[in-house]
Amino acid sequence: MLRILSQVGPRKVKARCVPNSTEPGRPAEGDPLSLSFAGCAWLFPYHLGAIEAFRQESAFTNALYLGASSGSLAAVVAALGIDTQLIMDHTLRFATDARERRLGPIGRMSRYVAQGLHEQLPDDACQRAAGRVKISVTHLPRFQHELVDIGMCQSREELISLLLGSCYIPVYYEKPVYWSGRWLIDGGLRNNQPILDRSTIRILPQGPREGQADIHPARPSSMTDILFPQPQRLIQLYEAGRRDAEFWLKTSFHV
Repeated sequence: MLRILSQVGPRKVKARCVPNSTEPGRPAEGDPLSLSFAGCAWLFPYHLGAIEAFRQESAFTNALYLGASSGSLAAVVAALGIDTQLIMDHTLRFATDARERRLGPIGRMSRYVAQGLHEQLPDDACQRAAGRVKISVTHLPRFQHELVDIGMCQSREELISLLLGSCYIPVYYEKPVYWSGRWLIDGGLRNNQPILDRSTIRILPQGPREGQADIHPARPSSMTDILFPQPQRLIQLYEAGRRDAEFWLKTSFHV
């Protein structure tokens, strides 16, 4: 999640291609597209804005979603069709609370994220998004990486634990997560930008670094932006994510 990655130069991605294409990794005709949301801590609103833009394109109705760390939250929001403005309201409320504390959000993140998930996730979230969302996690003690399909979760509570495990950074998040018989740590530690195949559209809010994302801001973000939220900056990130995704769809995406 804290790995500062990114990219310039959008790739051209087609919604469909012919079977047996000579382009390796491209989906066969009729296969869904996939979007990857990188871990980015409090740059998360950038993902929300991008989701809003992609919802205007019918080609993404049945898209697959991948996410690491805070990007895992975006993947679930996208797959379940949760109102991004409601999620922004939660995010701004938590950011305002964090600004009133000497340590900001440090030691309060598990509470913030869990509260938002409990308020917004439907009871049947696992069933509705099964097969459509894969979450990056890192297992302890060997730091092994895995992409977990949320269809493995049997309940909303189990899904919330999985998401918190993907987000977990010691000290910054106060509660370590024990999920499916294993301790989990930040999913972005080993794979901050999960990729399904070469057609996966990569969204990275941290800023430009060549070759590492399709949609990203023009300028890099500071560590202060990433770890210590300012409400006005969060609103700007949401608008930037929507604007950048709309531009990419207009210039680099072809049905």
